[in-house]
Amino acid sequence: MPRPPAVEAQDYQTRECDVEASQIVTYPSPVGSFKRIPEIAELVSKFKDPQKAYRRAVKRLGYREDFGTRVFGYPSWIHDNTLDDDELLFVAQIGSENSANLMFGDAGLLYIAATKTVPVRFETDLWQCF
Repeated sequence: MPRPPAVEAQDYQTRECDVEASQIVTYPSPVGSFKRIPEIAELVSKFKDPQKAYRRAVKRLGYREDFGTRVFGYPSWIHDNTLDDDELLFVAQIGSENSANLMFGDAGLLYIAATKTVPVRFETDLWQCF
């Protein structure tokens, strides 16, 4: 995609920023992604409210929705799991960051997924914001 024209002088400037890397355990998002994992879907189907049962289970495991930048694992969907597809592999979610002057909508996220086919094609979803 062609780069949109700069609106202000500081657009597209590189800035130094601090990065803190950490490993976290991720789980499929309670938005509904867990239904794509047969073992999880089977277990929660035994409950009256499978969505609620799954949310309670991952909460007990220490899951928290982290809406920052994440590479691999499972994404934290804000509204809908638009790139959660059997043909796609989640690559990253890039979070808005005031310190870096990087904002998607009103503090949203950019989601990136890759196709499992060759040649690899990347798909993004930027319409996820608070």
